[in-house]
Amino acid sequence: MKPIGTHNYYTYIITNQNKNVLYTGVTNDIIRRLYEHEHNVGEGKTAFTHKY
Repeated sequence: MKPIGTHNYYTYIITNQNKNVLYTGVTNDIIRRLYEHEHNVGEGKTAFTHKY
C-alpha cells in the first residue's frame, strides 16, 4: 500500500472512430483503462463507450 499522497491519477480524453464524441475519465491505471474502453471489458451493453 502506498503512503497517503503518493498515488498517481490520470485524466484522459478519448474519442470514437468518427471523432464526433469525446469521453473523459479519471483513473490510476491508464493502460488498463484504455484497454477496457477498447475491448468493452467490465462494461454493459448499454454503456456509453459501447454505444459510441
